Amino acid sequence: MREWRRIATTAGGILLAACVTVAGMSAWRSHESATAARELEQATADCATAHAAAKKAEQKLVEYLDGDRLAQAKAVTADKLADPETLETLDKLAEQYSEGERIPACAATDTETANATTSKLQAIEKKHTGNLSRLKKAAGAVFSSRLAHTVEQGERLYSSSEGKVQDEYSRALLRASIDKRDEKAITDAMDKVNASIDAKTKADEERKAQEEAAAAAAAQAQSTPAPQQYSYTPSGSASGPGSGPTGGGYHSSGGSAGSTGGSASPGWSVPANPDPSQLPGTDPSL
Repeated sequence: MREWRRIATTAGGILLAACVTVAGMSAWRSHESATAARELEQATADCATAHAAAKKAEQKLVEYLDGDRLAQAKAVTADKLADPETLETLDKLAEQYSEGERIPACAATDTETANATTSKLQAIEKKHTGNLSRLKKAAGAVFSSRLAHTVEQGERLYSSSEGKVQDEYSRALLRASIDKRDEKAITDAMDKVNASIDAKTKADEERKAQEEAAAAAAAQAQSTPAPQQYSYTPSGSASGPGSGPTGGGYHSSGGSAGSTGGSASPGWSVPANPDPSQLPGTDPSL
């Protein structure tokens, strides 16, 4: 009896230990399973977050590639830039980033795969964000280069237009716009200065033409001799009180004067009785 009791006690202890062990293993497995489930759930959530962030970064990049600001920057021509290389850099980046990249989905059934997908998505999100930043910087460099070129052109026009404008206010406006580095204001002011230069040039040309015409008229008037006038005195007419008849003929008003009381003698003479047919304006047939 004692032996059976000892055997029963030992067997009971073993059985109890086995039960405890089995229960412990079952609890451990259940804990591990629950932990794995939680880890997978967290990994799946992390993957979904990373996927959303990658899609958002991609969308922002696409919107900028299709946006007005990039289009305006790419539309700038090289001759309007202080540094044309900025435009070349922008064109290369825009072409490179427009190719896009496939974004993987979060369809993993285990934590390890989910975590790997999350890492890949995070790398894509970081890449798109960096590409967008570089693209914006390149576009900004183009606009800055255009502003530098505009300022340079404004400075040149301001210097070269001194004394050549009809309205000095246009140059003062240009100076103020350059100091403010306002690109649109500089362009508008340059248009006003050029218009003022054209107006002064036209006015100067018209004044010069008038002066030349007046000088030419004066020179012509000085070089043309005054016409000589002649008078005809009929034969037998008296030249004055107390004088006898004299021979008729033409007398020049520009001839030399005779003696006091006498008639003026012509610079040339004609016969006393001229042939009427030889007189000016006489038709011999009449």
